[in-house]
Amino acid sequence: HGLLQPVVLNGVYGKPPYELITGQRRFLAHEQILEWPTIRAVFAGNLSESESVVRSLVENLQRVQLGYEDTSKAVTYLYKEYSGDERRVHKETGLSLRKVRDYILIEARATPKMKTLLKSGKISPADVKRAIHAAQDNLKKAEELVDLIIKHKPTTHQKARLVTYGQT
Repeated sequence: HGLLQPVVLNGVYGKPPYELITGQRRFLAHEQILEWPTIRAVFAGNLSESESVVRSLVENLQRVQLGYEDTSKAVTYLYKEYSGDERRVHKETGLSLRKVRDYILIEARATPKMKTLLKSGKISPADVKRAIHAAQDNLKKAEELVDLIIKHKPTTHQKARLVTYGQT
């Protein structure tokens, strides 16, 4: 059926350079697989960096579940761009306020090891958050709790008790 949806470019028609905001896979298919010299595109105008990130993030979230790392970095970037206004990130992206807060918390406080385990799908964001809270921000202890969760696979009820136990 050909190209069903044009790619979106940041910039103004006739005034290059342009930045590809959405449609990277479509663009690469046209360029590398089909070897077509042109592709249909729409111009979004001159968007700021944060407006470009919002558009790209929203399209990717609607298309397919974006990887945790990519979403976390984009949400945290927007949070910083919006002067710490998590409600604006929620409004702009359509993500729940709880999810926005979770992404920001994990991006800011999780160790590289925890982030690697998240990326590989060995642990859930909820479990990382739970371990950080249970360890009362002692990240070495939080990593140990994450390892225990992976090793012993506790029930949801047992995981919930981790936080209570850690706070006593």
